[in-house]
Amino acid sequence: MNRDALADMYLDLLKRSLTNTIFTSEPDVDGDEFSFPMDFAEHYINSNAVSMLPLARIENIMSCIENILSSGVRGDLIEAGVWRGGASIFMRGVLKAYGSTDRLVWVADSFEGLPAPDPTLFPLEAKVQSGSVVQKAYHNFAASLEEVKQNFTAYGLLDDQVKFLKGWFKDTLPNAPISALALMRLDGDFYESKMD
Repeated sequence: MNRDALADMYLDLLKRSLTNTIFTSEPDVDGDEFSFPMDFAEHYINSNAVSMLPLARIENIMSCIENILSSGVRGDLIEAGVWRGGASIFMRGVLKAYGSTDRLVWVADSFEGLPAPDPTLFPLEAKVQSGSVVQKAYHNFAASLEEVKQNFTAYGLLDDQVKFLKGWFKDTLPNAPISALALMRLDGDFYESKMD
């Protein structure tokens, strides 16, 4: 078996493990509008899933990184808003599978959950963030830095090519020691976070 086939097998197993789709399928986004939120919470939040991304988005990340590597695009990779770290772990896994040692994966998050939106500027977002679904069912999408590092370690991917930026985007990203980015995955959930 050649190296590319082994890399493909490894990355397929990695993405299915991270998304909790080894033994079950993803929640059907086109299914019943009332059961989907419950199925989503059960499949991702209340399980061992390390990412909430559907397989199609994970595959898109892989395609982007493969294109970056084959085209020689300069720069590191970043995920801003990581939850349990699944997409960042996958980014590091793709780099490792292809033997790329000259790029970093930046992992930027508060590691405390979602920020409270300004209720004057963003009243709907503030209502959603403080509501029972986000706070109780989704636990404010909080995962600690220690949990994310443990997840990287569990996959054998916590090394010198992974750097963490802990804090709110407005505080950490402007002064981050990043010289160039080839790929940015922005998952700040709210408008204000995305603009930061």
